[in-house]
Amino acid sequence: MIATIYFSSEYPYIPEQVQSEISLIPGINVRGESPHRVFFCEYSGSAHRSLACIAEREGILLKMVRGYEQRSELWLRTSIHRNYDDADLRQYEYLRIRGMAFWSNYNLRHDETLEVGLKVGQQREPDSDFLTAGGGPQLGVVFPNRHHDLIASSDMKRMVIRATRLLSQKSRTADKPVPWRFAKNGPWWELTSDLILPRVSPRCDVRDWHGRPIPPDAPVTANDCVKLVEGDFVVPEARYLRRDLQAIGEFDVALTFESTTPTFVKHRDRNLIVSQRFYQFCQTHGLKAQWSPVHVDEA
Repeated sequence: MIATIYFSSEYPYIPEQVQSEISLIPGINVRGESPHRVFFCEYSGSAHRSLACIAEREGILLKMVRGYEQRSELWLRTSIHRNYDDADLRQYEYLRIRGMAFWSNYNLRHDETLEVGLKVGQQREPDSDFLTAGGGPQLGVVFPNRHHDLIASSDMKRMVIRATRLLSQKSRTADKPVPWRFAKNGPWWELTSDLILPRVSPRCDVRDWHGRPIPPDAPVTANDCVKLVEGDFVVPEARYLRRDLQAIGEFDVALTFESTTPTFVKHRDRNLIVSQRFYQFCQTHGLKAQWSPVHVDEA
């Protein structure tokens, strides 16, 4: 596993002379122009340590600043991206699946039908094996019609494939369906499950929508909005207790108990967890997605 750390300067901006000093550190790569520079380097490498020394000297915070936190002091937004290879991912019984890209033009209807569509002015339809419908919220993982029969015949336990609707460009509230013949790769299908997992392990850092820690024994319903936090990592690695997973039986596809966006999109804002069997099925058939490990704690 290789991790890359990104630092970006936002208001209030880091002084120009400090940004220039950081940009001269060996191993630091720079994108953009002042005051909107983005610095990135290998996580925990010498460049990262040198940047941290400059930040400490100048009183600059290096942190993942989330929406509920104050932004009055000098800080560099810190985000760490893990990159896993196949050898890493084959070590885990379960993985989280995400699409290769976001399909940001989406809508969730009152009957829980997911609508996906092309942005106005978009030149071509997304063409990928798996896409995540949603920008910040993950409202669903979708795949094109060309993979439907293959995935449907895979006999994955607790997997559900749901039809989606093509989003009307005239109105998000339009009730008249748009024919799929207007979409090159349509219809698109949603990969989901009829199983909701238990709560994550007590070892996970779970926060409410305002960033307050939620104790493991605190009452939380499946529709309460929470965030899973793991330091400055952009995608936290979930953990479960083995006894909790054994209690629900075998599965290849399941939804997290934790609801990760506000309750106005309840029931559809859960992460999708799949088995090693599902992962190897996708590898065998060349279906590309983004994957991250799920840990199973013995106690």
